[in-house]
Amino acid sequence: TVIEFKNALDKPILHRNVLSDGNFADTYYVYDDYDRLRYVLPPMASKALTTTGAVWTTADDIVYKYCYYYEYDIVGNITQKKLPGCDKITYYYNSAHRLVLSRDGNQNTTLYDYTIYLYDKYGREVLRGNISLIDEEVSLYTESDIVAEYTGNGTEETYGYTFNVGE
Repeated sequence: TVIEFKNALDKPILHRNVLSDGNFADTYYVYDDYDRLRYVLPPMASKALTTTGAVWTTADDIVYKYCYYYEYDIVGNITQKKLPGCDKITYYYNSAHRLVLSRDGNQNTTLYDYTIYLYDKYGREVLRGNISLIDEEVSLYTESDIVAEYTGNGTEETYGYTFNVGE
């Protein structure tokens, strides 16, 4: 049996599974002031985080192993995502709120690795790949509008696309 509790906006805040032995397996959903999902605490996490008066952070081992965690920018784009047992994924957006770069846990182990996303003039993703950037170069991608245009003249690496940097 599953019992679901919802908030005033009809979003789930607790899924309670009633186990055959009469105990519960609870999954909690935590939202911020803008009603964006910030944490999901599955049963292993909610059971471990029951200490009264304890303060937990995203750096704690229990949070790392069992919790989902999300951060957003001012316009609601997800900027960090942390899945159970994984290192965080960081997302970077341009001024049009399109995802232009990301870095997952494996890429965080090296100094300069990112995944790049390139779009055509209609906002459709046309290329995705890996790129090496130093920190100062990240802003070139987030502050510029790079548009991919199919010309058939691009290199083998760009599959016939050329790239124009807008403002």
